[in-house]
This record gives sequence, C-alpha cells and structure tokens, in this order.
Amino acid sequence: MNPAILASVTNSPIGRLSEDEMLLLSQLFVEHFAARLHKDVRGLSDEAQAALCSYAYPGSIRELRGVIERAVLTAQGPLLSARDLPSSDSGWRAPEAPGRFFQIDAAGDGVPPSLEAVEQAYVRRVLEHTGGKRMAAAQLLGISYPTFLKRLRELDLDKPESGVHAAGAPPSSRAR
Repeated sequence: MNPAILASVTNSPIGRLSEDEMLLLSQLFVEHFAARLHKDVRGLSDEAQAALCSYAYPGSIRELRGVIERAVLTAQGPLLSARDLPSSDSGWRAPEAPGRFFQIDAAGDGVPPSLEAVEQAYVRRVLEHTGGKRMAAAQLLGISYPTFLKRLRELDLDKPESGVHAAGAPPSSRAR
C-alpha cells in the first residue's frame, strides 16, 4: 500500500473496520515496519490475529499502528505471536509501574560516574535488550545506524573484547 494512503488512514476510527479489514491493515503495517526496521517479520500468527481481533480499540488506527510497530521491533521470529503484543483480559496491558531498565552505581566515595561511563553502560544494556541487534538498538536510542556505529567505536564497544557483538555472531567471528 502506498505510504501516503497508510498515513491518511491512521487517524480514522478503527471501530468502523471489519475484522478482515483490520487484519489486512495489520499485515500492511507488519510489512511496512519490517522493511523500515530491516527485520525478517512476515506476518501475524493465528494467535496474534485472534488477540488483535479480540481487543476493543478505543482509539484510532494510529493505536494499532503503534502496537504493530513495537511488536515488529521486538519480534523474535518471522511471525508476530500473541507474546509480541501487549495483553490483558480487558484490552491491552495497563501501564505497569516502570521497572528499572538501567542502573549504574556511584563510586565508593559517592562520586558519580563519568558521562562516558554512563553512556557506555547504557549502550551495553540497550544492546543486551535487543539481543545484540545493532539496528534495533539504534532505533530504540533514536539515532541513525551510522551514528550508532560511530558511538560504538568511540566508546570502545566495537571490539571483540568489549563483550558486545552483533546478534547471532560470537565475538571471535564478528565482521569488522
């Protein structure tokens, strides 16, 4: 589907769509975000389709778009599963109390760590969260992939001994 058409329908109420139309639109969003995020996600599993159809959307199609985008970003396989989608008996998961995503301790004398030490630890944590997927990490950090690679070099996180490596590649076989 033409991106301009996709953009124009995102403000429409989703309640006016049939189940088939909603699933078709969901598939289009999956394909769009898989291409944009360079992910090998091709569609929705039966359980994901059932979860999407059972949710009573209070908002516009933009809500569905956001759900699919996040699911594609964090998907672990070629099909989105119900696990990739927010869940709850009465709709999507209510916002949970935020857990700690990242923590760094001050030195023993109470001196805060340097900004570089904080950034290095944070980038490590984001890469851990994405399973070493650098493109996904750059997306989550809101920076371009080339900028992300530059920061990895500047923070000495591009070396095998840093313990950070590309997804699926052991540190010793990682391409430079």
